[in-house]
Amino acid sequence: MSLFGRFWRDVGSDIKRVVKRHATLLFPDQLGLRDLDGGDQEIYLHEPVMFYGAPLRGGSHKPGGRRALFVDGTFRVRENGRSFDLVQAACNLVVYDTVNVANVSYTLTLIDSMHFDIEPADTQSEFHPMFHAQRGYSTLITPAKVVAQAMMASHLPEDKIHVEHAEMNLEFVRLPCPQMDMLSVLATVVADFFCNKDQTTRPEKDAFHAMLKRLLSEKNPMRESLSSKALSRRWQDRPPFAAPHWYKESGG
Repeated sequence: MSLFGRFWRDVGSDIKRVVKRHATLLFPDQLGLRDLDGGDQEIYLHEPVMFYGAPLRGGSHKPGGRRALFVDGTFRVRENGRSFDLVQAACNLVVYDTVNVANVSYTLTLIDSMHFDIEPADTQSEFHPMFHAQRGYSTLITPAKVVAQAMMASHLPEDKIHVEHAEMNLEFVRLPCPQMDMLSVLATVVADFFCNKDQTTRPEKDAFHAMLKRLLSEKNPMRESLSSKALSRRWQDRPPFAAPHWYKESGG
């Protein structure tokens, strides 16, 4: 756990180097750990990662609205000698449009919400892709957590923070995807909101490259879950590499 805590903080440092020119990053350095049934443990955040004042997309400095992005997630791990295996994971990404009136108020309006799940290889749910993304309201990033982070970022009191959860046309289709644990989702957010070929500086590109290299290294115990290994065996035993393998019903 202590080694992963150090790894987590190193990833946070990489992210800060990319986004510091564009937004304020609230990145929790300390991780929580709780015991689960069956001897597994769950690693979790005490509060979400927040990108405060994020550009609309791709590191743009064009005038206009700003976004507040929240990422939260959990890792279910199982001891394996001196290390551990990733058994299951969940991650939520929530995007708010914002109106920030300096020293007066900060209003956040929900515009999108997604979650990413990793099904356990030994107990994969029927008709659920092993890895999938799905639009839908977050169970991890609650309005109370949003308000608490917004207060910290904006330096405004609670009565000046307004969170609006308008009705959303949410699609509940589970989309098969790669292993999208919380680390992978953070890399995607950084790429989509803070990087583009024209305005990203060389130090920012280097920091993003360093983050990707770190996530792919053996020092990342989350880089290949037990589910990822099981999924790889499915298409190796029964080509081709195709989405039907993400379902347990594809076997046999």
